Amino acid sequence: MKKGVLLKVILLILIIAVFFSGCEKKITDMDSELSGKLEIVGSSSMQEVCDALAKSFMDKYPKIDVLKSGSGSGEAPRVVMNGIAQIGDLSRDLTEYENPQLFDKHIIAIDGIAICTNKTNNINNLSTEQIRGIFNGSIKNWSQVGGKDGAITIVGRNTASGIRIVFESIMSVEDNCKYVVELDNNGKVKEKIKSDPNAIGYISFSSVDDSVNALDVDFVKATEENIKNGQYTISIPFMQIVKKGTCDELIKAWFDHVYSPQGEDAIKSSKLIAVSRN
Repeated sequence: MKKGVLLKVILLILIIAVFFSGCEKKITDMDSELSGKLEIVGSSSMQEVCDALAKSFMDKYPKIDVLKSGSGSGEAPRVVMNGIAQIGDLSRDLTEYENPQLFDKHIIAIDGIAICTNKTNNINNLSTEQIRGIFNGSIKNWSQVGGKDGAITIVGRNTASGIRIVFESIMSVEDNCKYVVELDNNGKVKEKIKSDPNAIGYISFSSVDDSVNALDVDFVKATEENIKNGQYTISIPFMQIVKKGTCDELIKAWFDHVYSPQGEDAIKSSKLIAVSRN
């Protein structure tokens, strides 16, 4: 190799090395003096866990403001690519149409999908086949599955919802659900189920409370332990995305916190299952 070419190659290697070492220093030499604004947009199902993580994060870094918003997972890729938010969150995986190769993905927790009915409903267990039949409209009355006579009211999430996509995929009812009403968050689905004795719908396990009846599926209860060990198979990943190759001190600090003991505590306080760093 000619001497001049060799010198150019060495210079190029040095430039690359300086760039990456600078990036590494920027994102690792952090302390409580970090400041700025971190915006997270996307899944409404992730509001509670993001709020819990944001609180503990801002306790550690009091000069950082974390803002979480969004009405659905479908927003996340668009806002991140357009620079509207640094982090997007999805209660599902990215689809091929969302160009997953453009993003770095971080699964921060796992949530179950609870199939819920009104508290007055005498049904406590449904099989996967029965749930599929109810949502595709082939089972129209509660008496067909051992319940009281009454036309079933099918409640679902809107098309931007990640939980809807995951539920329909697991149940093999994609684009074939006979929804009576479609709502934009877990809370509204829960309120509709509470007000209608014949309603059935799905919500995040983390949103379940005593106001609705969470059904067993194939005689397996929706519990944290059963979701974690895979016995309860209707579950969803809670994922956050950033632009591919992002080198930013606030984002690095955020994910370091998410996977720290303090982050794990915040995730568990939201009734979600914490996961190890991927």
